[in-house]
Amino acid sequence: MIDSDAPQDDGPQAPPVPSFDSLRDPRRRSPLDLLVPPPPPAPAPEPAPVAPPRPPDYGDLLRLAVHLARWTAGIPVRGLRRLLGG
Repeated sequence: MIDSDAPQDDGPQAPPVPSFDSLRDPRRRSPLDLLVPPPPPAPAPEPAPVAPPRPPDYGDLLRLAVHLARWTAGIPVRGLRRLLGG
């Protein structure tokens, strides 16, 4: 008597079906890819332009004014020292 519900292992195992992802894989190379040279690399992007110097603000102008005032006030003092022989 043959049991029709029992699995039958008459033939060899069927090979697995490849997935579509493996068939579309970009790493896969064709014979034409071996004959044609690869595309040239993309040119390097232009370097970003250097930012211009920032315009002076009030803090910069105040520092310049203090520097000039101290320098201007020092001129008579230096002249007096020279006259007095110091």
